[in-house]
Amino acid sequence: SQWPEPSEWQVTTEEPAPPDNRLDIVLRCRAQRFITVFENKVDAREQDNQMDRYAAWLDKQKKTFPDQNLIFLTPDRRAPATDTHGRAVRLSYRKHITEWLQCARKKILPKRLDWALEQYLDVVESLYKRHL
Repeated sequence: SQWPEPSEWQVTTEEPAPPDNRLDIVLRCRAQRFITVFENKVDAREQDNQMDRYAAWLDKQKKTFPDQNLIFLTPDRRAPATDTHGRAVRLSYRKHITEWLQCARKKILPKRLDWALEQYLDVVESLYKRHL
């Protein structure tokens, strides 16, 4: 199958998800019928039934986006307390985001962008140290 063009991808932040949800990051590709919701938890606690509510919202998107992911992103890859159905994939800034950024830095040519990624890696490291 052919890879979708970059223009076919859509990223939104703080997306309203009725009735009372606000999704941190949503990544979609209509051409691939793919959607991923990222819940970014650094210092905040989960709201009541938060991950289960997000999973229910995703279920309502199934017809348009059958290929779905629900990501719970934290500094230390902790488990979400409100994911009673086990739908969320756990990722960490410490391991997953750090590895991705380090890999990206090897392929980045503009020095300015490499410097920005280096600074962001420092931020990720400080997030992790704060949560030890």
